[in-house]
Amino acid sequence: MPLVEIDEPYQDGDGIDVTQYKVTKLQDFFLRIPTAQICVIFALFFGLLSLHSESWMTGRDEDRYIYSGLFFGCSKSPPDFTCAKFIFDGSSHKSSNSLNIGIFVTRLLVCLALISLMVGFCASFFLFATTRYVCVIMTFYIFSGLLFLIGSMDYMASVLLKRFMIGYGCLSALIAGVYCFASAGMLYMESNIEPYVLHFFRKWVADVVNYATRVSTPKPKIYRGTNEVVEFV
Repeated sequence: MPLVEIDEPYQDGDGIDVTQYKVTKLQDFFLRIPTAQICVIFALFFGLLSLHSESWMTGRDEDRYIYSGLFFGCSKSPPDFTCAKFIFDGSSHKSSNSLNIGIFVTRLLVCLALISLMVGFCASFFLFATTRYVCVIMTFYIFSGLLFLIGSMDYMASVLLKRFMIGYGCLSALIAGVYCFASAGMLYMESNIEPYVLHFFRKWVADVVNYATRVSTPKPKIYRGTNEVVEFV
């Protein structure tokens, strides 16, 4: 079994300083997965996906089909169903200007939150990936993430009142927010504040996978002679 080296010794439950321990190949595989970086990639992917111009909601207003994005959308009418671009100002939805302005401001907040999250991730992993910046980065993540989630929920509630269907843009934005929080947590656990929490969490996941694999796999048998059967435990 390979040995995992630990930079600084820590004390286990028996008060013994531990600097290395043995792991299986499967555990070693899980320990080497860059979890926080993977969460960043998914957050960026879903964040960019949510910025698509016609992805936030779809609906129908009399004979027109409405496809709305973050800032502008597309209105299609028969017979040719050509796309007529419009700015979200209330003309396409026959509702009060105050409500439409509120939804537009909510969209702006959601967009700014998404951009701030992306910039924060890039800055934290490429410029400030050191211990002394972790608390600042975590505070930024929590603030912008909450702003993003509140804005998204307010926007979706307004859209539901208008009898429009939520598009994949809203859902992608929410998924991006979840990955933002996940990445922030992974980054926190991988910092020197709690350097071994994520390390042993991954090892625990690998132990569960090892156990499930061992239980689901039939035990091999070795036949010795004519009557003796030995089963591996």
